[in-house]
Amino acid sequence: MKEAVHAFILRAFDAFDLIRIYAEPFANNLASVRVLENAAFMREGRLQAHVLKDGEVLDAFLYARVRLPKTAIQ
Repeated sequence: MKEAVHAFILRAFDAFDLIRIYAEPFANNLASVRVLENAAFMREGRLQAHVLKDGEVLDAFLYARVRLPKTAIQ
């Protein structure tokens, strides 16, 4: 999964000239957290009581991978 996410991110950055890609995994979903961290995403914060799933209020994490704009890289 690490390789698939990494390849997707690189392709998305190139194809769409993106600066930032983010994800909001449930805080209790450690497998998703590991995949994001292995793909060089950085945890930016915890979103408390962020989502309602199956009648339960859950926290989520905010992860992002950022690339500097091409004009900023010189």
